[in-house]
Amino acid sequence: MLLLYFLFNSISFAETIHLKSGRKIEGKIIKRTDEKVRIEFQGTVLTFWSDEIERIDNGGSQAQGQSSQVDSPITQEENLYQKAVSKLKEQPPGSGFYIHQILPDIVQNGWKEDPRVIALLNNNQEAIDLFKEAINQDGGYLFGNNKEFLNTKLATHNQFAAINLFRLMLIQASDYTAKKKYTDAQDNYLDNVKFLKNLCAKEPKLMLIVIYRQIFLDIFEPMITQVIEKNYFDKTFYQDMLRELLLVKDYENYLKDLLKSEDEFALITMQNLKDSARQKGVPNWEFFSEYIPRYQKQSQKILQYQLNTIDTKSEEMFNPKVEELLGSIDEEQLDKYTQELKNLSFEETKDGNFTYTKEAIEQYISIFSRDEDLAIKIGLISKVRSAPRFISTYYSVVAKQNNILIATAIKLYQLDNGHLPEKLDNLVPQYLPAIPSDPFNHFQPVKYVKKENGYLLYSFGPDRIDQLGKTKYKSERADNNEGDIVFAVFQ
Repeated sequence: MLLLYFLFNSISFAETIHLKSGRKIEGKIIKRTDEKVRIEFQGTVLTFWSDEIERIDNGGSQAQGQSSQVDSPITQEENLYQKAVSKLKEQPPGSGFYIHQILPDIVQNGWKEDPRVIALLNNNQEAIDLFKEAINQDGGYLFGNNKEFLNTKLATHNQFAAINLFRLMLIQASDYTAKKKYTDAQDNYLDNVKFLKNLCAKEPKLMLIVIYRQIFLDIFEPMITQVIEKNYFDKTFYQDMLRELLLVKDYENYLKDLLKSEDEFALITMQNLKDSARQKGVPNWEFFSEYIPRYQKQSQKILQYQLNTIDTKSEEMFNPKVEELLGSIDEEQLDKYTQELKNLSFEETKDGNFTYTKEAIEQYISIFSRDEDLAIKIGLISKVRSAPRFISTYYSVVAKQNNILIATAIKLYQLDNGHLPEKLDNLVPQYLPAIPSDPFNHFQPVKYVKKENGYLLYSFGPDRIDQLGKTKYKSERADNNEGDIVFAVFQ
């Protein structure tokens, strides 16, 4: 979407909205009605109501009163993912038997046919088939029909449903393997890899997607370890899996897209808050017309700094120079503002999202109006300080994916040569175009330790300390930053 805006602007004239407050907003008007005007401003669409506007200077590319239809929502007539998750049949409450409990038991104790598990698979065969169809036909968007404005409630519901469908496919693959239906098992495993590939290719590229990928990888990794350790499957399966893993879009460009989209999403959230304030008749709602453009201007500078640290692979992506960017910070005042904002109350909207109540918006404006410059700085401090965890979480997902990718290539090498490679360089170029790098180790190649009965692959992990693969990073603990991201294969 941003690319379309940039391309459109490169051949268009700028237009200027003059607000009654005296401020000017210059950009490209993409829609205009009697009630409001939507303008693309520094990569983000802002809305200004007619009673805020003094006049609009047209740059010559679009006649007064004309509007573009870029604003229309993106929908899918057929959304197979939605159909699949709607068909999922969980175990009834109180049964003491849940989908998420089955896989850990299979990993630890191996597959044991349980009538309850077989019944669960049979009851969900339609959902599984639809999920597989969605994966292979790109049948819609997992988190709702509208890709621009995320429905939080629907996304949360679909997340858990998709996770359980993902689990059921792995459970079914174990059942197929036990019954020596290896082709069916291979199809399930391969579809899981395709799903991970599809997940990162969808809009919006929000951190939400990265977190979901982390959850899916945490589920997938123990099962795929067994697939690589055993010799049930043929060479073609591993070749297909390697091909799909190589198609996953990752690294610097994708991370930069994520940062840009998170920045855009923050502005959309503020714009929605402004619209909500106006619709609810909040006094002084015009505050946002001044605040949002000023915040966006400073936010763009921070974003550019973050993008530069990624381009240069600088350590500052993990340790940003906050004071150099924003000046001195009064931590006590920051804590006071943060606590006041945390106490504001929300209410659910008709479309399943959440917004501040009218009283909360009034308090929000009151808090930020005390010192607008400080309010902008406080908003940016949160952005700067949260980025390292954002980036570390993203690269943790990449590291796990890289381990699975390299392990698959090693499996192919082993099938062709009858032994493990002495070093990862032996995989290039026949199996991999290059050895993936470890972002937590100055982008040096992933570590490979060959042992008598197997091997270790590992990244230094978010603490960026080499623990020789002996301490394993646990991504499920939000407060944890220690340990290496390890993939171990023993045969």
